[in-house]
Amino acid sequence: MLRHGQRQESGSVRKLLTAGVIAATMVGLAGCSNGSNGVDVTGDFGTAAAVSVSGDVDTSKVQVKTLIDGDGDTVGKDDNVEIGLALYDPTNQKDLSPYNTTSSLASWKQYFSSLPDQIDGKKIGTRLSITGSASDLLGAGNASSYFGLDDSDPLAMVVDVIGLVQSTDPELSDTFGDADFPTVTLDDSGNPTTTITTGVTPKTTQVKVIKQGDGETVAAGNSVSFHYQLTKLRDGKQVESNYGGDAASSTADESGLIPGFVKALVGQKVGSTVVAVVPPSEAYGSSDGAVMQHEALVFVLTIDSTGPASDASTSTGE
Repeated sequence: MLRHGQRQESGSVRKLLTAGVIAATMVGLAGCSNGSNGVDVTGDFGTAAAVSVSGDVDTSKVQVKTLIDGDGDTVGKDDNVEIGLALYDPTNQKDLSPYNTTSSLASWKQYFSSLPDQIDGKKIGTRLSITGSASDLLGAGNASSYFGLDDSDPLAMVVDVIGLVQSTDPELSDTFGDADFPTVTLDDSGNPTTTITTGVTPKTTQVKVIKQGDGETVAAGNSVSFHYQLTKLRDGKQVESNYGGDAASSTADESGLIPGFVKALVGQKVGSTVVAVVPPSEAYGSSDGAVMQHEALVFVLTIDSTGPASDASTSTGE
C-alpha cells in the first residue's frame, strides 16, 4: 500500500497470475441465476469475508445471490469501483484467494471478465455470492494452471461493491494552513483517531508533528520501521492501519515508498508521531485501475527505529 507508483496488486491477485497471464478470452458469467447457492459468509462488509459452502454446488450454471442489499449510488457498467473479493474451493474447503480490497474492478475484470455485468445496476454497499464451475468463473484451463483444479470443479466467490474509484484529482490549494490539517488524537497506547477538518488538498505534501520524539533522526535512504494509519482525505474513510500490530519497515526513499510518505519520514526523530496530507501527485497519481487513483491521502505515522540502509524489502507489518 505504501509503494511508489501504481498500487501493487495483492498476493492473492499474484496467485491468479503465477507464471503467465490469464487468457484474454474468458468464459463469461452470462446466463446467471439468482437464488440460494449454499454460500455462507461471515465478516463485516468491506472488511472481511470468511466463506464456507454447505451442500453441493451446482456447476451446470453460474448462480448469483445478493447477500447484502446496498443503499448507495448505483453502479454503471463502465464505472470503476473498489471491490472486495474472496475466492473459495468448496471441495477442499479452503480459500484460494482470501478476502482483500486491494484491487479495483478494472484490475479484477482481467481475471473475471464478466464481473462488470454482475455489478451493473447494483448499489454501493452490495455483497454478492457467485458459484459455478472453475471453467465458468476462471476460464477453461486456468483453474488447473493456478490452483491444480479441474475445469469441472466447483468454485465460490464473494464480491463486495465498496465504492466508486475517483476519476479526477481534487481541487488543489496554494494555501494550506494549520487549521487545514486533520485532527489527530492518540489514546493511551498511542493509537490514532483521525478526523477530517476542512478537507483542503495541498499542492505538495504537508507534514505536522503530533508528538515529538527524541531519538535518532531519519535520513534519506535510511532503513526505518514505523506504524501508520491511512485515511482518505475526501471522506475520512480509514483504509488501513498497523497500529496495534507489528511495525512496517522500508528504506526511506521513493524506490519503496510513495513520495509523500518519504517526505513525512525524512527529518523526523524516532519516537515522533506525525500527520501528513498528501496530494494525488505524491501518492498513487492517476494510475488507471488503482483503487487509490486521484485520491488525496492522510497518513498518521509513528517512527519506531531507524538506521543504516539494509537490503530488507518493504514490509507493511501485516
